[in-house]
Amino acid sequence: MYHSQYPWVELWKALHGYEGADVYADLLEPWPGAHPGELAWLAEMAATSPWDPSETGNEDLCRLYSASRVTSVLMLRFQQGRADGSDWPGPDISLEDFRRFHEALGLRVPGATRFHPFFHEIVSVEMVEPTERPIELI
Repeated sequence: MYHSQYPWVELWKALHGYEGADVYADLLEPWPGAHPGELAWLAEMAATSPWDPSETGNEDLCRLYSASRVTSVLMLRFQQGRADGSDWPGPDISLEDFRRFHEALGLRVPGATRFHPFFHEIVSVEMVEPTERPIELI
């Protein structure tokens, strides 16, 4: 593991061990300000457009993976079933706090787009009446 992954690993561990009342206020809101180097690195990665993973070094790829693990833990709250293979529902975080944390990292939430199977995941299918209605994504 690269030393540069440690800030993300420590946040991941803190999220798993958190027992307080407000995970956003206690862990997520202060994290970006305490890790300005991570914000600068993310901005540098975002400025590389179009991004080509084959031209990215192993350390940066591992660091991106560590950041994605934090996001995956936060997304557990918004998934159904045993998304991580356990009964843990993830940290108690609102969708707004999820968004605010990622925006504080310098990331942006993409706007509405047309469905493309590579960028979207169908998690459930519901039959509706009348069956003649066109298929609709919700």
